[in-house]
Amino acid sequence: MSLGWLHPAWISWPASPEKINVSRAQSNARPYQLLGHAESLLRDNSTREARADVLINLRRAIDQRVRHLMERLNLKSVPIKDKPKGSLELLEFFGLIRPIMASNLIETRNAIEHEDEPPPGPERLREMAEFTWYFLRSTDLQVQPSGPLTFDSPRLEDSNSGASVAPPYRISVDIDPNGQVPWEPVIQGFVPAFALVTEPKDGYVVLEVLSSQTRAERERDPNRLWWEKRAQIGAEDDIFIKAKIRGAAEHLRTLVQRYVLL
Repeated sequence: MSLGWLHPAWISWPASPEKINVSRAQSNARPYQLLGHAESLLRDNSTREARADVLINLRRAIDQRVRHLMERLNLKSVPIKDKPKGSLELLEFFGLIRPIMASNLIETRNAIEHEDEPPPGPERLREMAEFTWYFLRSTDLQVQPSGPLTFDSPRLEDSNSGASVAPPYRISVDIDPNGQVPWEPVIQGFVPAFALVTEPKDGYVVLEVLSSQTRAERERDPNRLWWEKRAQIGAEDDIFIKAKIRGAAEHLRTLVQRYVLL
């Protein structure tokens, strides 16, 4: 094993996740049930007691989704030193929710704690219910398990026919938020020889290189990945690498954001 430094351009390539199908009943139903109960209370009764019950159910819906997201994504274990500590703040830091949504969700969660104050009026509760619905909808995919991410370099055109051909480079990133070493990205794929250097370089992705092969060596390898057969356009001196990402923090944060938002 050795250290290497890889040009970070690939992190911005189009990426696609390998999603694992899980039914809504398994992962999403309960928060929506709580939201639905809150909305029915809001429609049928506007007494102080009913409004307080609406608030309780909205908070429970938010808390259940936040807890599920934190269990699924294990964001507290991402190896970045200066990340926030609170759950909603972590979701905002990694791009799952926007700042205005975060502040509204925090307000909804905290409102019920002030028992000596009357609950918000029906109009404000309807706004809170809408924010809760949007939060649930915008994070539905993130509570589903994901497989590896694949990053494809931009597609090329055949100079003779003008037809689009397969991308010359594909990098697969295997990430397990709850693995033995949480959030340890392992990448593999062909990279141009000039993109990988053996001396520290500012702005590059730091790698612990597990193995490397020339294109000719890789093409003779019986264990090569199925999708490699579709990516034969690269240069002869391309290098196939398998490596663990060790830094820098900004690249790891971007990679986590790509993973949780796809």
